[in-house]
Amino acid sequence: MKQEVVDKHRDNSAGVVGIIFGIMAIVSGVAGVLFGFIGFWFALYQYRHSKNKWAVWGLILTIIGFILGIVFVVYLYYFVGSTLSNLQGTAG
Repeated sequence: MKQEVVDKHRDNSAGVVGIIFGIMAIVSGVAGVLFGFIGFWFALYQYRHSKNKWAVWGLILTIIGFILGIVFVVYLYYFVGSTLSNLQGTAG
């Protein structure tokens, strides 16, 4: 019984999921905010239970993906806003 509990804490699946969501956050653009947020919690869970390279890289990639997603959302907001105002100015 104790062997199962020890093996459960040595499992790297949450860290691997954090890395996968981090990569998805980096390449997905606007959805990167959501993927980064979800992946961050998986990587943080792994980091709290066993501090290993999977957890650290999961945290790094999800934070980078989250920040890039925020930057992309802000860029789109200003780009679409200026494009719409230009279109309204030329149409009227």
